[in-house]
Amino acid sequence: MENNKVVELVQELESALGNINLNKETLNDMQTELTHLREDMDNTKTENVTHAFIIQFHRKVRVLDDLMSYLVGDLNDNYGKTEEIKQALFEKVVRNEE
Repeated sequence: MENNKVVELVQELESALGNINLNKETLNDMQTELTHLREDMDNTKTENVTHAFIIQFHRKVRVLDDLMSYLVGDLNDNYGKTEEIKQALFEKVVRNEE
């Protein structure tokens, strides 16, 4: 029974780490998008800025901001779950060694 609990905790840890890795990959993608957006905005001549151009970038910034908000929330949740699993595994292993 004790071994089953450790196996279950390891599987939960693996799942939580997979979720964190997905969040990390999404953050990398968002960083790339934000870099491109900044480069586009840096290379824009202010006298050539049109209303449509401003709306286009505003929409991109809004979308990226919303995605970042959800992503950071998910990342924090997944990190918290992973920390709980790590602590449970640690306690299980330490108790078995004593």
